[in-house]
Amino acid sequence: MAQRVEIAGWDRLLRRLNDLPEDIHEGAVKAITDAANDVRDETRDTVRVDTGRARDGTVARINAARLRAEVGWFDPDLYYMKFQEFGTEEITANPALTLAAQRERRRFAQRLSADVRAALEGRL
Repeated sequence: MAQRVEIAGWDRLLRRLNDLPEDIHEGAVKAITDAANDVRDETRDTVRVDTGRARDGTVARINAARLRAEVGWFDPDLYYMKFQEFGTEEITANPALTLAAQRERRRFAQRLSADVRAALEGRL
C-alpha cells in the first residue's frame, strides 16, 4: 500500500522539465528523492510498532526518469498496514503515512525551488 499525493499540473510540469537542461532535472530529482525519504522516515517514526516489520518495511521508491516517487508498504506480507493506516471497526486509525505525505506536500514547492536553484548555481 502506498500513499498517493497528486500535485495539480504535475504532468504539464513534467513535460516542461524534460525539455529543460540536465541541471534542472537533477535539482528536481534531488527534491523528489529528499521529499520521499522524509515521508518514509517520518512514517517510520510514527507508525505503530509491534515487531518492527511495518516500520522497517516502509519504503521509498524513486523513478528519476519520470520524476516520481512512491512511499509505502509494498511487501504483500504487510497487507495489514492499510488497516492500521485507515482503521477498522476495532482498530483506531493511525494515519502515519497519510499525515507525513500531507506535511511534505505543504513543503514541496519550496523544496523543489531551492533544489533547482542550487543545481543551476552549481551547488548540488
